[in-house]
Amino acid sequence: MKCGSPTKRCTGLLVAGVLLAACATAKAADAPSFGSSNPDQWHYAATIYGYLPSLYGASTFPNGTTGPTFKLSAHQIVSNLNLAFMGRVRAQKGQWGVLADWIYSDVSDSASATRDFSVPGVPIPVGVTGNFKLRAKSSLLTLAGTWQFLSQPQAEMDLVFGIRINDVRQKLDWQLSAALPGFPEFAGSSKAGKTNGDAIVGLLGRERFVRDPRWFIPYYVDAGTGNSKFTGQLAAGIGYAYDWGEVTAGWRYIDYRFKSGSLIARTSFSGPAVGLTWRF
Repeated sequence: MKCGSPTKRCTGLLVAGVLLAACATAKAADAPSFGSSNPDQWHYAATIYGYLPSLYGASTFPNGTTGPTFKLSAHQIVSNLNLAFMGRVRAQKGQWGVLADWIYSDVSDSASATRDFSVPGVPIPVGVTGNFKLRAKSSLLTLAGTWQFLSQPQAEMDLVFGIRINDVRQKLDWQLSAALPGFPEFAGSSKAGKTNGDAIVGLLGRERFVRDPRWFIPYYVDAGTGNSKFTGQLAAGIGYAYDWGEVTAGWRYIDYRFKSGSLIARTSFSGPAVGLTWRF
């Protein structure tokens, strides 16, 4: 999927959130908005997710003591998830609140006898293939304030404003070989990493079903920039509310475009998530 300028991407993501907010047209009298039962007190919610992301991206691994600089796309060799965690904590009093959201993922895989790589400035001879093993660790922390400007029985929506810190670490073990006379075998290991902080603005909300307000559609969208050229996030799904909290299932997509000259050009995560939320 191709994207336009950062401004157009920000506008598109925010418009998508507004369109989601226009879905409900009837009241759900027994499903009050978060924090509306007693606006003079603090209300809290803690969510833990099971997250199964796929990694997409492009990175340049710099020249080390044993080999060249590589350019390769992570999604072409990464498919195994080692570890992933996603959690969120919210607090709200009246219209104002805060949230902290953390995502950690650790994925790795390998590719054998592939030609899907490049060495800048050096043509790859026919018959030369590479064996690669890539491991990518990523930590994304969002710290934000919230302002609830829509609080109705059938719908609620908050403006989100804050920062997101992204730390990406990748390690590549590589080996080049060929069934060519006189072609030596090369092997080595390289690392690439990036830590960015970006200002973000977005929307957080939900729409409740008309016939049964315990069922709802949660959504979240944000966009921002700063140390990164662009970062954006979109999540939506379906949930069911209980007296103690709620259960949700959905899809979450996160995209990072780094500025020119960065070893990591782009990283994105996409995958399903199932969550449990406790409210108190």
